[in-house]
Amino acid sequence: MIQEKTSIHYRCRLMVTLMMAASILAFFIFTVFQTEKVQAQESTSETGKITLNTEEITPETEENTTGNDEETTTASIVERQVEISKCDISLLQTNYTYDGKIKKPVIEVKYGTEVLKNGKDYTVSYSDNKNSGKGKIVIKAIQNSKYKGKVTKQFTIRKASPFLKVSNKLIELNKNNLKTRIKVRSNTDGKIIYKTSNSSIAKVDSYGVITPKKSGICRITVIACGGQNYISKKTTVKVKVIELKEQKINCGNVITKIYGDRDFSLNIKVKDGAKVTYSIGNTDIARVSNKGIVKIKGIGTTKINIKIAGTDNYNPVNKSIVLNVKKIPLNKVKITLREGKKITYDSFDEEKDLVVMYGKRVLKNDRDYFVCGASKTGIGNMIVYLRVEIEATEYSVGTKAVTLIE
Repeated sequence: MIQEKTSIHYRCRLMVTLMMAASILAFFIFTVFQTEKVQAQESTSETGKITLNTEEITPETEENTTGNDEETTTASIVERQVEISKCDISLLQTNYTYDGKIKKPVIEVKYGTEVLKNGKDYTVSYSDNKNSGKGKIVIKAIQNSKYKGKVTKQFTIRKASPFLKVSNKLIELNKNNLKTRIKVRSNTDGKIIYKTSNSSIAKVDSYGVITPKKSGICRITVIACGGQNYISKKTTVKVKVIELKEQKINCGNVITKIYGDRDFSLNIKVKDGAKVTYSIGNTDIARVSNKGIVKIKGIGTTKINIKIAGTDNYNPVNKSIVLNVKKIPLNKVKITLREGKKITYDSFDEEKDLVVMYGKRVLKNDRDYFVCGASKTGIGNMIVYLRVEIEATEYSVGTKAVTLIE
């Protein structure tokens, strides 16, 4: 009986001893593991990837064990970060044509079968992505993600073909068109230049102004030179320089009129719708309207100047016509008795009985004329002989003999 109790007691002590030994061994293993973990975390902190708290860790509570698991996960991510340059990076479009807009090619980043996400795994920035040339894309891994580093990719923006148009493909000129300019519309950022195929027919300056030289046909090439964003482009304009004709003025070189004549027209007829202008040297003698109607104002000689402008087919013309306005000749003056008058030897009154006219104009006694002599014969009805002298400046000076029989 005593031996049985001793055996049971011995076994109990042995089990306690074994349990204590197991506990000591487990604590030793846990301490070694935690020490290695802290060393790994400190090493990671030195590389600049992740900084961890290096306080001493003790397995006192379950809370400490949970925190250590989270730190273990972060350290694990840092340890397996992949260089983003090892990823498969592709641009959905690598070539563009300049259109004045910013280009942002869409990219796709894959690591194996995994598709990386913009904003989560990496960021994208663009530069040199508007004008022609090489655009740049920088793909940079986000800190604390599974990836690290950055990659630069390029894409191409080609030069565009410019818009180039002239207002007229055919220009007809003559020597009167000294400042005819080629009107050009273009969006090029290069310089516009002009070249003529024959400078002896027509010249062109750097502003596109054409100067005709002689009759013939030539071509002017308009070139939009290449610039930063546009290639070179050209077009041509056909220039026809025609030989000019002469306008004909169908009127003489001298026009003679008598003072008192009616207004008259120069009757100038032109072709091609040419503009005609008139002027007169002495407006005291005559005046001329813009339609070529001449009105006589006085006695004398002056010049009427006629100017016909040049047209696309005719040369300009300048002509002067001599206008000679003479006094009214005496043979144009009519002397009669007043209607219903009877002349007797004693009743004749030269002022009251005589009518002196030029056309429809009635001359006045003692202003335009006077009776310088008269003879009367017989008693009763008589024959009167008159000598009428014209004094007005617009009439020829002299006398006119008139016989009035009544």
